[in-house]
Amino acid sequence: MNSRFRRRWAKVAGVALVLVAGVGCGDDGSSSTAGDTSATTAPSTSASGAATTTPSVVGTSPSSADTGTGACKYVTTAEASALATSPVKPGVARSLTSGPVPFEYCDFIFDPGNAPGVTIGVADLTGNGPALFEQFRQSEMSGSDYQEVSGVGDEAFFVGTNLNVRQGDAGLILYVGRATGNPRGPDAIPDEKALAALILPRL
Repeated sequence: MNSRFRRRWAKVAGVALVLVAGVGCGDDGSSSTAGDTSATTAPSTSASGAATTTPSVVGTSPSSADTGTGACKYVTTAEASALATSPVKPGVARSLTSGPVPFEYCDFIFDPGNAPGVTIGVADLTGNGPALFEQFRQSEMSGSDYQEVSGVGDEAFFVGTNLNVRQGDAGLILYVGRATGNPRGPDAIPDEKALAALILPRL
């Protein structure tokens, strides 16, 4: 099944901020790990109360041989594959620098497939991180699945398909999908928190 992972800039209180929407959809596959990363699964409870299996990804700081450039330097392919519970291709870096808030992205596409398994957005909010993040939060609070998320970064919230995190003057927009293509909603929060836990110490 084909799908698109779409991003657009939106004006929020006069500041360009990223809105991310998308649902991954592709072929099923088995998880894989390599290098200095180990992956296990542990039972957890989803937002709906149903039992789920959440990957636990434990990694040390990745070497340059394991990662790419841009935002791809923060996560290895093996770590992304473990979080998505299916093989993914090496990350592809891209940048959005046209607005006042520059973003670096990395997309790990399912292998086989053409949908994102993991996408990372890293923003430089230098000098005004809390205010910019709050403006973005205010623009997203009307979402029916909006919720505050504790235990990650200085502050975080989930809406749509993404966990949005601020730590200091760095902002993250994180997505972890499944090859089945089913919309995950808040069930993705534990995986996206695990992704944030990998990235934040490496910023």
